[in-house]
Amino acid sequence: MSIDLSLDRIRRLAGHLAPYTRPTIHIAGTNGKGSVASLVTSILVASDPPFRVGRFTSPHLLEPRDSLTIDGVALNAAAYRERLALVQEADETHQTHLSGFEILTLAAMSEFEEQKVDIVVLEVGLGGRLDATNIVPDSCIVVSALTSVDLDHQAFLGNTVELIAKEKVAIARAGKPFVLGKQAHNGVVSVVEEALGSLQSTLLLACQPRIIQTQTGPEQLPLTLSGFLRSPIVRIPLQDYDTREIDVRFPLLGEHQLDNLGVAVTLISEVRKYPFCGIGRITAKALSTGIEAIKWPGRLSFHRYKTASRTLEFLVDGAHNAAAANALASFIFQNIISQITTKISLVYILGLSHSPPKTAQETLAPLLTPLNTPRIRVSVAAVSFTPPEGMPWVKCTPTLDIIRAASVLAPGANVWTETEGSLESALVWAAGQWNDDCLNIIVIAGSLYLVADLYRLLS
Repeated sequence: MSIDLSLDRIRRLAGHLAPYTRPTIHIAGTNGKGSVASLVTSILVASDPPFRVGRFTSPHLLEPRDSLTIDGVALNAAAYRERLALVQEADETHQTHLSGFEILTLAAMSEFEEQKVDIVVLEVGLGGRLDATNIVPDSCIVVSALTSVDLDHQAFLGNTVELIAKEKVAIARAGKPFVLGKQAHNGVVSVVEEALGSLQSTLLLACQPRIIQTQTGPEQLPLTLSGFLRSPIVRIPLQDYDTREIDVRFPLLGEHQLDNLGVAVTLISEVRKYPFCGIGRITAKALSTGIEAIKWPGRLSFHRYKTASRTLEFLVDGAHNAAAANALASFIFQNIISQITTKISLVYILGLSHSPPKTAQETLAPLLTPLNTPRIRVSVAAVSFTPPEGMPWVKCTPTLDIIRAASVLAPGANVWTETEGSLESALVWAAGQWNDDCLNIIVIAGSLYLVADLYRLLS
């Protein structure tokens, strides 16, 4: 199913709804923008007095209304249905024929406007220039941001990181500050600088938090996965606060989350400058409290699941492209595998979206290619995920394609799948791979839609 990327229809329908006037933080990027949006929300809610914060992120995790939150809590089912129906009725009346995402975007903006939230944190869905969220008026934008840019959705955004960056930086507004996160590709920075120069917008490089204390390795035997997953203490440089730096315990795991934290803190620094913020409302204490309270499911999250034979411990991550898979792999190898010399049983349960030209082999290469060592026994299960509601264009990569890619990248790996491989069946299979003489690492990854299936299973 094709996606019609244009803003004409949604702008036309927005003109028939109440004008949108909320102060807005707009965030684009290939990876990390959801984490940034969640961090910013948590900090604003922790302020004194707290801000009332509307947040719109995508894709949803369990159901579409998860995308629309106020103060971090999803809109209740009745209010969500009522708001969606209002926009759908307007769409039918004016024959604008909006997509499901466009209707959801307008529903979020309409709800936030009616609720008179203090500020909105708005995550771009796809790209930026032609994304539905980019209809927000210039006057509403407080600050925009771009997290890491890499190859993904090339069919819509272009075949190079520079072309993709050009689409994403197009959320920048004339004269408004723009925060740029750490980039793996220098070409992204050049594209952003050129775009902002023509808009006379201020480029702000995200601050760089660093880990100052971490506990690596298990505290006791036998070795367990949970023993390696303790939150580090992070030092964050500050400007224009009553202190030059703060040290906080950071719940989000992985070096890449430090980059996202830097973007979030820099965004907050800009928000503090606006009159509606009020002097002293966002303090260093509020910053610490908000960061330490962050919860963002499906991003290097730790869970347990009881099968008939044993209770499994595993990591869950929505890594869905090569860059995200590389970040996940870096965490596994740096924080777990490199800390011990004992044998390891590493089991991946993988489900991927079908999104040409991206291939299963490209996505999985960072996870599977560094495993050529006798002490690591690799097993791979390929599964399908439940199609997400309201997104008929999202398809699963055939499980046999995942198995073929795994067999190429990690010859000799133990592999498993079924015609319609289910996550529950894969977990039972994973329990059968358990080895009491090894550190057992189970990782569920490849798509947030697979992560959603896990949370449904856990609940």
